[in-house]
Amino acid sequence: NQWAWKPNDKMKSLKESLQTLVRTAGGNGNLLYNVGPMMDGRIEERQVQLLANMGNWLKKYSESVYNTKGGPYKPNKIYATTRKGNQIFLHVFKTDTAEIKLPLIPNVQIKKAYFMKGAPLSIQQDETGILLKFPAKMPDENDSVIVFDLDKNAELLPLIDN
Repeated sequence: NQWAWKPNDKMKSLKESLQTLVRTAGGNGNLLYNVGPMMDGRIEERQVQLLANMGNWLKKYSESVYNTKGGPYKPNKIYATTRKGNQIFLHVFKTDTAEIKLPLIPNVQIKKAYFMKGAPLSIQQDETGILLKFPAKMPDENDSVIVFDLDKNAELLPLIDN
């Protein structure tokens, strides 16, 4: 169960691969995804399919990963965030959670919240934090991306402990 090729080895799932990529971006890092060739130099079909599926996800959600900074929240098992310009991208990994409470972002107002490429999302902001309530079925089983449009540049925000 490793990143390189090994005959009959269990591969990382699409969910695990995408979440590793997004947690790395959310931690302000870069990920070099290892694909190992078989003994004859070919890339195994399972790996080709996994990479194609990752590429399909990235075509849809690339704005939330490419050319972003990590944060302002530190990545964890439930979510990771990236940011660019006046936007924060909240990557939600858990599909069985009804809501998430995030720490307040000081001196910032979220003007609009919505699923990337999808429906608006109702949020509650007060001095205790930001509460997001999710629909019964999340848009993506691997990583549902929520966009926060802010009244300030998200790239200048300090890191927030969650």
